[in-house]
Amino acid sequence: MVTILPKLDAEGYALDRFNKRLAHQEDLDALEAYVDSAVGTPGGGRRMVFSTPSATWTWVHNLGVRPSVTCTMEGEVVIPDTSYPDDNTITIQFDSPVTGYLDIS
Repeated sequence: MVTILPKLDAEGYALDRFNKRLAHQEDLDALEAYVDSAVGTPGGGRRMVFSTPSATWTWVHNLGVRPSVTCTMEGEVVIPDTSYPDDNTITIQFDSPVTGYLDIS
């Protein structure tokens, strides 16, 4: 997993070495999730890490198919409520906000 630890100003914007604003922390979190989603898994699939607790996980994978999904939370594989709004998107619903990751193949 890629970890981005920028210097932030009082409003939550990342600063470069010259203290010029680069991006808001939310944008950096989205970038981190995007980079993580591009990382392959050992079986040749792809993984998306959800490090911010959420009751709904949405992954736009752009594979053009409805892949098989393995969901892992706190080291345990779970079977969540999974839907495919289209052939490029997976949506997972939980009863409460959680973190974890999805593997697709």
